[in-house]
Amino acid sequence: MSSTRKDILDAAIREFARVGYSGASTLVIAKVAATKQPLLNYHYGSKEKLWQAAADFAFVELTVAFDTIRETTSDMAAVDVLKMMLRTLNRFATRNPRHVDILRQEMGSKSPQTRYLLKRYLVPMYRQINEVIENAISAGEIKPMPPQFLSSLVLGAVTHYFTAGPAINAVYSLDVTDPKQAKRHGDWLVDVIFNGLAINEKD
Repeated sequence: MSSTRKDILDAAIREFARVGYSGASTLVIAKVAATKQPLLNYHYGSKEKLWQAAADFAFVELTVAFDTIRETTSDMAAVDVLKMMLRTLNRFATRNPRHVDILRQEMGSKSPQTRYLLKRYLVPMYRQINEVIENAISAGEIKPMPPQFLSSLVLGAVTHYFTAGPAINAVYSLDVTDPKQAKRHGDWLVDVIFNGLAINEKD
């Protein structure tokens, strides 16, 4: 990928994350990318195609990571694979808070952008997580529960922490994108989700 295309996509992710597809301006994107609007049209043809290219650029890392998990964990306990998925999602959100903001901007509507994200990224990811949850239940590694509750808990707990970053900073003076703090968040998520909050009197 040329540096010009990368600059355009980085600028597009920033703008789409800030104001969503409907509020984004290709003029602003061109300005942030230090290029001219006609060059955006030359490379991507339309605002919709630019948004799709930006979404693909934003989520390819997560797709590759989940593909790798699928291909390399066949001999692992399902509950450990589930923990790996949670930590992978947490690392992705830490490194790419604007990518998470793209989801936040679009998932409250029934727009073409929402359908695109669902079809290409969210539905496949949910299905992969649900498959691992069902395997963990079948193996007696976790309590029986409808997969949609646990998958939503995992995804919601990860993404909300980063989208609520300004509030967390105001209340606790914490930077959610700090790598050490983000890792601590992932560790606590794994501990709370898989070990619970209640103190075992035997401990």
